Amino acid sequence: MSCIYLTEINYLCLVNGAYCLMKKGLQIFLILLVICQLGLLLVTIIDNNILINYFLSDIKGAKSLDALNGLTSASIAIFDANLIFVQVLLSLFIAFFTWCIFKIGLVFRYLSSFCAYLFIGFKTVFGELKNKYVLILLLIPLLSSIYFGFTMPVSYDEALTYVEFTHNPIIYCISSYPLPNNHIFHSILTHISTSIPFFDLLFKLRIPSIVVSFLTWIIAFSFVKRFYSQKIAFFVIAISSMLFMSVYYSYMSRGYALVTLFFIISLYAAFNIIKFGSRNRDWAIFSISSVLGFYAIPSFLYPFLTLNLFIFIYNYKNIKQQFMFNLLIALFTLLLYSPIILHQGFEALTSPAKDRLWVLSYMPIFFKDTFSEIFGMPLLITFIIIFVALFFAFREREKMTLLLWLVFGLSPVILLIGHSVIPFPRTFVYYGFFIIFLIGISFSKYIEKISVKLLVGGLFIIQSILCLNFGLNINGYETFNICYKDMTDKVMDIEKENRGYVLSGLYLDTHKFEMISRGYNPDVVKYDRLFISFDDIKQVNVDTISSEYNYIIIDKDKDVTVYKKPSYSNEYLNLYK
Repeated sequence: MSCIYLTEINYLCLVNGAYCLMKKGLQIFLILLVICQLGLLLVTIIDNNILINYFLSDIKGAKSLDALNGLTSASIAIFDANLIFVQVLLSLFIAFFTWCIFKIGLVFRYLSSFCAYLFIGFKTVFGELKNKYVLILLLIPLLSSIYFGFTMPVSYDEALTYVEFTHNPIIYCISSYPLPNNHIFHSILTHISTSIPFFDLLFKLRIPSIVVSFLTWIIAFSFVKRFYSQKIAFFVIAISSMLFMSVYYSYMSRGYALVTLFFIISLYAAFNIIKFGSRNRDWAIFSISSVLGFYAIPSFLYPFLTLNLFIFIYNYKNIKQQFMFNLLIALFTLLLYSPIILHQGFEALTSPAKDRLWVLSYMPIFFKDTFSEIFGMPLLITFIIIFVALFFAFREREKMTLLLWLVFGLSPVILLIGHSVIPFPRTFVYYGFFIIFLIGISFSKYIEKISVKLLVGGLFIIQSILCLNFGLNINGYETFNICYKDMTDKVMDIEKENRGYVLSGLYLDTHKFEMISRGYNPDVVKYDRLFISFDDIKQVNVDTISSEYNYIIIDKDKDVTVYKKPSYSNEYLNLYK
């Protein structure tokens, strides 16, 4: 009781201290923000072209004509074609901040209280690093992500992320969604990480994923320890961090590490909401993590809806509060995506619906592929472990555990049928952590009987085996990216100004990335994409291509050349020199 009392005293001191120190600063900030927004609104109403011209005249970082065109169209979309929407949006924010100024005492007391709550939360989470066993179990996940981050070749998706988004002005990144590859929040982070003066370009591109992944497992340990026990937390983070897809996206420069991070934070907040009386501060954390999860990938809708259902089952008496916070999440998510919606329309963020009968017929294959990719082990072993865990969960009759199995077991099926789509298996990457979490709490009675040293030692061995499993299988999983790297190495010994011709469906962005990362000028290469969509694919005869190029690279399965013979071939590409 004395410890709890001291914690509450510390919390109140932090709240009062923050309130006294920051109140005036927030008042000044809000007043300046209102003045700036009024000025921006005035400029927009009088002559929005002034703002467009300002943006365009100040462009010095555009890397190519395409980037400049993208930036131009994005600016026009935001400030011209949707002028009325912009005015309304700005007016609403002006009204909101004006209200904040008048209610500064009330608003700031809540804000300072929430900041103090966050501070204590951060201190608690990172305080777990003082535990030597936590450090031991985080060692292999961290070292493996750094090692594979240095040694694995760039993937097609990473190359596309860099060439299309990171390499272009950030305003283009946040206002364009030509492909689902633009995981916007991750793309913004790569704009920062690629500015680091050390390391090569590829590793700098991967730094956000490595850092995010490490943070994910620290927070995951804190969550499981808080609501279950330290031993269960050891079990969960040790194994979930070394599953095949967890390791893969711990270094791969994509937004899926962010999805897992924000899912775990949202899950942490959901448990707090259920266990501690639906406090506003827990809903605020749930809201922030959900908005950022959506900004990482729109398909965060799946874990968001699932967690909302779980919360509602226990918290239905506070449905009004849940509705209001979800409304705020929707509004702030729309605000973040508004540049894209204004530029390309809402349909840019959605996937075309499939026939539901086709979705139903394809589901067994989808879930087989999903389990195979997430766990990276034979399906029979995976399913045996899951079914045994389910058996023990039923035998113990722990209601929350059974409910979690039920809600998270059925939600993917219901959501995919409702949405009428079959996404990539990696869409459910966060299930790797959650299934191991469910297995851990289902076996908790038996895990608790093992001594800490024996448990940590056994888990360290399991981590080593899973790391070895990843190392042995990743080359097979990354075959075409390895072949792309192989082909790049064959042609990068030419002089920088020699012209090349690349015709490919997926290799173009990889080649561009390798040219840039090695200091070559990609403008000396002519790039032609063999297909615009998967339904529009053409074949190419190199005999008909001009001989002015020093080398020609073409997808092997689209090459119908009769007379010329490739000077080098691998599984996916032909090289003519």
